[in-house]
Amino acid sequence: MKKLTFLALCCFAVLANAYELKKITAPPEIDGKADALWQTAPALPLVKWRSNKAAPLMPSTVKFLYDDANLYCLAEFSENNMNEALMQSSKYPRRDAPVFENDCCELFIDPFMDGKRSFHLIVDIHGGIADFLHGDTVRYRNALKWDGFWRGEVHRSDEMWCVEYAIPWHTIGIAPGKGRVFGIDLSRARRCNPPERSVLVDAHSLRTTEKFIRMSVDLAPLPVTGSVEHSALFSGSNTLHAILQNSTPAPLDGTLLIAGTSSCGEIVFEKKIPFSIPAKKSIDLPIQVSLPSPGTVNISSSAALKKQTVFISSISAAVQPPFDINDPHPVVFQGEKWGVYLRIFTSGKRDMVITVLKGNRAAAQRTFTGIQGKSFINLPTENLAPGEYTLRIASGKDSITVPLRIIPRI
Repeated sequence: MKKLTFLALCCFAVLANAYELKKITAPPEIDGKADALWQTAPALPLVKWRSNKAAPLMPSTVKFLYDDANLYCLAEFSENNMNEALMQSSKYPRRDAPVFENDCCELFIDPFMDGKRSFHLIVDIHGGIADFLHGDTVRYRNALKWDGFWRGEVHRSDEMWCVEYAIPWHTIGIAPGKGRVFGIDLSRARRCNPPERSVLVDAHSLRTTEKFIRMSVDLAPLPVTGSVEHSALFSGSNTLHAILQNSTPAPLDGTLLIAGTSSCGEIVFEKKIPFSIPAKKSIDLPIQVSLPSPGTVNISSSAALKKQTVFISSISAAVQPPFDINDPHPVVFQGEKWGVYLRIFTSGKRDMVITVLKGNRAAAQRTFTGIQGKSFINLPTENLAPGEYTLRIASGKDSITVPLRIIPRI
């Protein structure tokens, strides 16, 4: 019986290379659970990696569905030692943490089946996520710097854990059209004892795109497309511009859903903005947002229409402090005021408070009013003893800090 089951798995894996995705009219609920909609999709078994397609210790299957907006994936992993699996590192507080060191699911997508690039989307057993873009050395020399808009939700039971993906076609660069071809592989990394890796396609390298399962989809144009544009972003108030294009022959009403997330996964802002676009026209929606500094913010947006929600764009942007000084580590002689070049990048005048801290205590302070543009200012250092300090420059809720050293004059 075991031999027959094994042969059946091997045959199924071979047939998987002719896998046809089922197109659906309504999306599944992305919660990690196999709802009724998933019963219509055939299940593909995973096989033990680099073992002549041997059956893995822990059986695993994967299913795929799609609509005009997204590719959907449901991976189901049996697990007879859930307690040990959950004892691995708890959910990481930030995106792109080393979630691959836990029990995890890794989805590989070659958008054009040409081996030039592949998207690598990872979800671990706690729901932590990381994503890579391999092969694109022009825009993303470091594969980990790429952050795409997609969802991966986890559901766990006593003897199984599941990962459900929703990946907008735009995120992986696949445009509407008939017979769009792309490649898929999926891997399960099990870290419990005994550890094993099981895969959808048993290639020597998981990123060997020529051995990905070849898939084909027919994608109709979306009713609304667009982008989010911005100039340099600073902490405090900023203006974004959502450019939305109506591709239908009738007016289009909906709500723009836009959110910003820090690299630690913290929601920086969330907004819902109603819009109305004339037939075959575009609009520019200005959006006022408040951003923290410094750091990186991922800005994702979708358009909620009457019958569907359409992904618009996802961008990662650097948020800069609205001012800085020319010397990132001032060294000052004892008994002297010290001049630094203060540069204010935002428009309007600012009141600045310059504080020199010894530990958590203010050792000296000076206030400047109505500063704008660029100017030299003197630090309040003339009465301070030699030693290590912290220099804080603040204006309202914005501030920057740099180390400061005062040395004796010999």
